[in-house]
Formats: sequence, C-alpha cells, structure tokens
Amino acid sequence: EIEVRRVHFADGTAAGAATAPADERATLMGIGCALCNDVFFFEKLDQANPVDKALIAFAARNGYAIDDLARRYQRIYDQPFDSEARYMAAGFQQNDRQLYFVKGDPEVVLKMCRSQLTATGREQEIDPRFYDFIRTRLDAITQAGGIAIALACASGAAETPPRRYAFLGLIELENPLRPGVPEI
Repeated sequence: EIEVRRVHFADGTAAGAATAPADERATLMGIGCALCNDVFFFEKLDQANPVDKALIAFAARNGYAIDDLARRYQRIYDQPFDSEARYMAAGFQQNDRQLYFVKGDPEVVLKMCRSQLTATGREQEIDPRFYDFIRTRLDAITQAGGIAIALACASGAAETPPRRYAFLGLIELENPLRPGVPEI
C-alpha cells in the first residue's frame, strides 16, 4: 500500500506524513490532496487508485476530511488522470472563490507553473535555484526507492482550466514492504 512519506516545499521545508506546518501552502496541500482525485467519478473511495488513496489518507491524518471539503467546495471542473498527459486537474467553487488543482508527474506539472507559493500564500516567481532544488529532491526520492508527484494550484483564474499554476510542493510516496515479505 502506497503511503505519503513527506511533502517537500520549494523553500526546502518538509512536512512529515502526520504533521504539516501551519501555513497557506500546507492548507492548500491538504485541500488538494483531499479533493484533487478521481474518487468523485467512482463515488467510492475503495475504487480509487493507490496514489489517490494515499493522498486522501494523508489529508485525513492532517485534519482534511474529504466529505466535509466536498460539501464546502463545489466541483466545477474535472480532467481525470490521463496516462499520456501524466496529470489530472480539478476545479472548485467555494462561495465566490474559484480554486484549481493539478497533480501528476513533476516534469509535466512544473511546465504548467509560472510561480511557487510561499508559506504566507504569496506567489513568487520561479528561478534557477527552484529548479535545482526540485532536481535534487527528485533524485534523492528516486534513489531512496520512492515515487514523487507534484501538486500545484491556481485561484481566481479567468479561464477554465487555468493555463498557469503556482507550485505547491512535491509529494514523496513510498510503497513499504508488507510484514513478512523480507523473510520470504
């Protein structure tokens, strides 16, 4: 079973699987992990893919219940995961606020980002140091046997779906061995 090991933010901070820093990025990360998935198409969590299950479980451990968020955020846009495109996207309306998320292969998601979100919620332009950090983190995750996906968001976009997003973070996933497997 795949699990979220940690979340890596672009400023170098990381959040473990059970805790997240109290900042705007962490809030949007929790909402995105809970809502940006294909569960709404299946209407049953048990039919979700292992990555979506891991992200929803991570969100729940950090206080973001999918049922509660689904009531508060009306889904207004869906682009299910496509293995050729290597990402999925979803859009939501909450009162007068529109919020879009995209998640998937870090290379693909990064091409959609024009900025990164800081802890205060301010958008900061992406610079070469950002790309160096991402490459270094991706290499470390891969060498440790993990998997990484990226999550980005956009709010108040004039077009649906937005053309540009703000990078939220890398989500490091692991697929730990089940008990008894090492002995076998």
